[in-house]
Amino acid sequence: MLVSRLSVMWNLDNPEHRQQALDFFYSLPDNEENSDEEPDDGANEEMDLLDFTTSDTSYTNSPRNSSTTSARNVTVPLSPEPDIEFLHSVTPELVSIQESLSDDEARDKDNEKRSWLPSCDHIHDKNIDFCKTPEPVVQISEHAKEIIYFNQILNEDILEFIVDQTNLYACQDLPRKSNKKTGPGPSNNWENTSIEEIKALIGVRPLIDILNESFPKAYNHSSYLAVDESMIAFKGRSSIKQYMPMKPVKRGYKVWCLADSATGYICKFDIYTGKTSDSEKQNYGLGERVVINLTSSLKNKDCMVAFDNFFTSVNLMETLLKDGIYALGTVRSNRKNLPDIYKDKTKLQRGEFMFETKGKLSAIKWMDSKNVYVLTNYFCPKDTTTVLRRNKAGERQTVYCPKVVPEYNRIMGGVDKFDQLHERYAVGRRSTKWWHRILYYLIDMSIVNSFILMKINRKRTVDQLSFRINLARQLINGYNKIK
Repeated sequence: MLVSRLSVMWNLDNPEHRQQALDFFYSLPDNEENSDEEPDDGANEEMDLLDFTTSDTSYTNSPRNSSTTSARNVTVPLSPEPDIEFLHSVTPELVSIQESLSDDEARDKDNEKRSWLPSCDHIHDKNIDFCKTPEPVVQISEHAKEIIYFNQILNEDILEFIVDQTNLYACQDLPRKSNKKTGPGPSNNWENTSIEEIKALIGVRPLIDILNESFPKAYNHSSYLAVDESMIAFKGRSSIKQYMPMKPVKRGYKVWCLADSATGYICKFDIYTGKTSDSEKQNYGLGERVVINLTSSLKNKDCMVAFDNFFTSVNLMETLLKDGIYALGTVRSNRKNLPDIYKDKTKLQRGEFMFETKGKLSAIKWMDSKNVYVLTNYFCPKDTTTVLRRNKAGERQTVYCPKVVPEYNRIMGGVDKFDQLHERYAVGRRSTKWWHRILYYLIDMSIVNSFILMKINRKRTVDQLSFRINLARQLINGYNKIK
């Protein structure tokens, strides 16, 4: 039908008429050299149909590549491939920026992938003898009384400091309390919490610093240490109280601890008080900062430190290795800069494992009842051992595993040992002062550490309950008759 109508208007056999027909339908300009200056009424419609908000530079939704072209775009020729020259002519800046960004991201990912290698030939066993044994710094007689060990932790200078601060607080607080009107109920004496009270941790901070200096002076730790968190049970109101639903103590203050894996002795600790705005620490996450702070005194001392997946990262392992600290820990598979084996969906059988290395770092994926992810800057991933596991029938069987896994389980329990000793006979009491729980915890920590000192020195079984009773009697000796 269209051809018959064209034949009426123009004689298509005539070249001149064919040219007129082309000019009529396709709006070809008279001057081909000035075609850029001619207005194109259909260009705006085509531009509206292009989706420039997507990051896909192929523009597969463009009418130029669509098989269902609308009537107003009938003059646009169909093409099985996108016209790249056309796209660059329309949005040259957008396309170039998208290509540069995608190229940078792809280049970073390729570099990170190439940095992890499925080989450990460059990792050789280090001739390091982790043979340090725990012992008291000061030689104490085997028959020494309990108070002698306690004075190694809380000496007379520390106790004198506590007495002075207590008396100073009493002198400042008693005049204020004398002007209060007391009623029949305790609620009449309550006051709104102030900013100063929220920052009351400053009141016990001097004692925290003193204990962090006193603990390592009294004890030579072993070669194996663990970083973990402990909890101070507290259910009252406090801005620094934490909720840990998966922990035995679900509500309270969180305490970061560095403990000797052999005995549970606390070598260093700190109380978590919330987020920090220190710009110098923004290069590290919270868990990384905690480990770096607690292990600052272990540089180049041939020690092995273990921590769980809350702390472990590639950045942390590299930092510790530069400081001469060897470490291992479980790691979350979604951490940054980890190898692709952690994302590999290949189903492993029980006892099978995969590994990749990056410099001195080894990333290991081992199948137990589920995947276990371990990161270390010391162990060679090819070193294997065996562990006992129960099969579905309940029978014990031998399963191969990388050596780093049982080593992690052996080293990691340092803070747990302290928690067991602390929770049996804790001195904590209910109190209206929320910081009292922290003070009681510090006293308990000092008692447990002094008990560990005596247990190591006496070379025989020592009961903690007897130690606490004897220590209490010795502390009040000479004062129990004062009324």
